[in-house]
Amino acid sequence: MVVDHKAALSHVLDLRLKHQEEVEASTSAEGRLGGYIASGRGTAEGPQIKGRVRWDAYEKSVGEYSCDSEFVGVIETQDGAEKFESKGFARVLDRSKTNEWTMHQGIKFESDDERYRWLNGGAGFLIGTFDMDSLEHYYQVYVKGS
Repeated sequence: MVVDHKAALSHVLDLRLKHQEEVEASTSAEGRLGGYIASGRGTAEGPQIKGRVRWDAYEKSVGEYSCDSEFVGVIETQDGAEKFESKGFARVLDRSKTNEWTMHQGIKFESDDERYRWLNGGAGFLIGTFDMDSLEHYYQVYVKGS
């Protein structure tokens, strides 16, 4: 049986993240992929979620143009907060642009707020880019089953 997974996906938000100098990790490195590499701030914007983002990143290099990566953070909405965690990989797809990384990660949300519990059970993914020159991330987040 072939399942049309794309038809069941909902775009829930866009993330715009920026590395920040001199910001310490707010999460523990224990049990994370690789080591701590950065923290930052950003924004989340979607039809049902808008807020500020605090995040930490962990990474394990698996080659010159490839790494396993993990984001852990919080979206601070005006009416509550949602924790998120994503794990996946990053690759340089165009070797002539080695500062442009493509990111693919599975993402899960945790919210105690009843208004956002619909995110908790969904299987989600994050896809986007990281620009090493500007230290900016741009991602789209999709959830199945939300």
